[in-house]
Amino acid sequence: MDSQLKFDVHLNNMVLRAHNIANLIHKCFVSKDPPTLMKAFLVYVRRVLEYASCVWSPQSVGLIRKIESVQRRFTKRFPCCRHMTYNDRLVKLNIDSLELRHGLVSK
Repeated sequence: MDSQLKFDVHLNNMVLRAHNIANLIHKCFVSKDPPTLMKAFLVYVRRVLEYASCVWSPQSVGLIRKIESVQRRFTKRFPCCRHMTYNDRLVKLNIDSLELRHGLVSK
């Protein structure tokens, strides 16, 4: 938290850490099976993005998009999903957007 009671610095560090972990998953896993990689993403990356989210929940659209960019970029790296829109990738991989999981939009 900074002097203006904002969590922008924390969110930027968290997103950077999540991107790094997501890149390691794509790099280090021998299997390129989307369900297997998504399970790794859910276990290792999503916990970073959701830890104590009720405290630092972002209010600006820019921060929400920054957090969502981690999952957006991770899912785009699957060959089967490369040319799909983000919403189509979410449906195909059977996952929710982080924005929806954080309760920032209504279902």
